[in-house]
Amino acid sequence: MRLSQHFGRTLREAPADVPIAGAAWLMRAGMIRASTPGVWSYLPLGEMAINRLETLLSEELESFAAEEVDLHEEASLDGLVDREVESYKDLPRTLFQTRREGISDNNGLIALREQRVHQSLSLQMGNDHCRDAVQQLHHLHLAFFAQCGLPVLIVNAETGATTFALPHPQGHEQIAHCPECGILSMLNTAAFDRGQPASEPARPLEKVATPDCKTIADLCAFLGVEAQQTLKAVFVTLDAGEATEQTALVMLRGDLDVSDEKVKAITGAGTMQPATEAEIRERIGATPGYASPIGIREDALVIVDESIHGMANFVTGANEADVHYRNANYPRDFAAGMVVDIALAYPGAGCLRCDGVLMVEPAAILGRTTMKTLKATYLDASGTEQPVIVGSTQIALDQVVCAIADLHHDEHGIVWPEPVAPYPVHIVCIAKSNEAVRAADGLYEELRGAGFLVLYDDRNLSPGVMFADADLIGIPLRITISPRSLENGGYEIKWRQQDERTILPVADAFSVIGVWLARGLPPG
Repeated sequence: MRLSQHFGRTLREAPADVPIAGAAWLMRAGMIRASTPGVWSYLPLGEMAINRLETLLSEELESFAAEEVDLHEEASLDGLVDREVESYKDLPRTLFQTRREGISDNNGLIALREQRVHQSLSLQMGNDHCRDAVQQLHHLHLAFFAQCGLPVLIVNAETGATTFALPHPQGHEQIAHCPECGILSMLNTAAFDRGQPASEPARPLEKVATPDCKTIADLCAFLGVEAQQTLKAVFVTLDAGEATEQTALVMLRGDLDVSDEKVKAITGAGTMQPATEAEIRERIGATPGYASPIGIREDALVIVDESIHGMANFVTGANEADVHYRNANYPRDFAAGMVVDIALAYPGAGCLRCDGVLMVEPAAILGRTTMKTLKATYLDASGTEQPVIVGSTQIALDQVVCAIADLHHDEHGIVWPEPVAPYPVHIVCIAKSNEAVRAADGLYEELRGAGFLVLYDDRNLSPGVMFADADLIGIPLRITISPRSLENGGYEIKWRQQDERTILPVADAFSVIGVWLARGLPPG
């Protein structure tokens, strides 16, 4: 591509309202523009970059015997599989596609309303086969991220999903890590040790007046107790607006917080939101601010965290305004529909696997894997109808592009890892003598004729501007052709990540550069 015919321009400064360095460098390099908040437009160089990622990932999958499809909507997968898969002889199969989709959780590096997603679909016979296939695909995707120069971690959630997480100080998610044993989890699904239960005999239940004590902090200050000695009540409505809508009373130790993801996984709910006061009173029969599982409706859904097993003689609401119970004990004083792990882990929480404690760090999510059972079926070897299991991996390509620019840049611009660079070579022709132009044009056409992608700066600009643009764009190999380089015997070679410049003889240039490009840059 000749830059004299190129659409788009570099920027000397990024817009002030771009918080992520990667997005700022992409804008300055003339690769993206913010059309409206949360919407990117890709200029030609940016489109080349994201297409390079898509091609690389697709080639990796094709080596896995995967085939490309275009399922305009993922909902059509069931019907498609049902029509195309008849028996076990038609399985397993692996498909992939790239599509645009709106997003509701901005947990990558940059908040977007829509993103380009590369999806692989592994159709399998049974959960065990699907897990094995997904593990193989995980290795493939980790190899892809390695070529992008991104230290991505595979984080297995307790809920069964898998996340491709990139540790980053501006990430919108958090991962929990034990430095002693190496266990790694998403914070919102991490299991943790709540400590040893206190050994204390149960005392008689009693009511106490607690005026204006609607919060745990107020209650602890008034009664002189620690938060660990209280039972916190949280009311949530699950699947609001759906036929399965219900309101639940979630209880846990007062110093802990509820993990929304754990509650949704336990209940099978798709959504979860705070319950209204009317829902609390009508569906649970509790008093907001002074709630407890004691004295509520018998048919109320009560979910209690496992921390209840380490509690004795605790303080909880009495379902009366300005009144709490002292010396409440489970199961003596109330019943629970479920006693499960629904608490959110925190920095310093005990590790369940060893004697270590959990560390928490922010991370950006670049992809996810989930497994589910389709409605589509196949006939097994005995002729029995069985459901098809699908493992779906989705990689957010926009987030990957942003992450590469964020991690791979210097003070002058982007430094693209060679496997994912939008172009492998950038020819710069300066001091436009006829001889220099002929040499640059000739090398450009020779390389293109051999099938290599080349970015060619043939503009009539000052060397400083052209070199500054080359650094901003960040192509791995820069070849400068000028009267001075020709006087010195050839073309000036500079690798983007190095300061050194060398002269490559004209007679050797095409063959040597061709070998570099064929093998993958840099040489050696």
